[in-house]
Amino acid sequence: DDNNHNNKGRAWSKRSIARRAFQSLKSKMKKPMAYLAPIALASSSFVAVPQKADAGAPVMAMPKTKAQDPVQNAFDIHERKMMVEAQKELSAFQAKAKQIEREQGPEAREKYEKEYQEAQKKKAEEWKEGLIELKRDLLDQGIDPDLDIEGRRQVILYEKGVDLGAVGGTAFY
Repeated sequence: DDNNHNNKGRAWSKRSIARRAFQSLKSKMKKPMAYLAPIALASSSFVAVPQKADAGAPVMAMPKTKAQDPVQNAFDIHERKMMVEAQKELSAFQAKAKQIEREQGPEAREKYEKEYQEAQKKKAEEWKEGLIELKRDLLDQGIDPDLDIEGRRQVILYEKGVDLGAVGGTAFY
């Protein structure tokens, strides 16, 4: 019996040794298994894997081109011209103001600047009155300045300085 009991002890110790070795191996494998989990998921049949690309260069998105709006292009060109003219006018005003200050003194320059500002205000008021007069004239001719295409063209010409009837690719052409 002692022999039999001794054999059971050996078997038991062999089992416990095997269990301890398995636990040790399992604890050592936990970290690498955590890193292998995404790879195992990616290689499963549930996840779609893209095909290998055979391109020789990186694939880059083509820049989106904006559709050219002929109306906006005409407005932009005219605005650039008007900016150049306004800069010339301002330079001429400043040069004349400096000349007046040199010749007649700072009081004369201030008077000139006030007169210039008043002239600019008067010009703006005349412009507003001209727009109202244009709309009235169009209505007298039976042309609606807001709905009729010819009325809109004439109002835009007055307001923006661009005759869209001469710009190809527009509804006014």
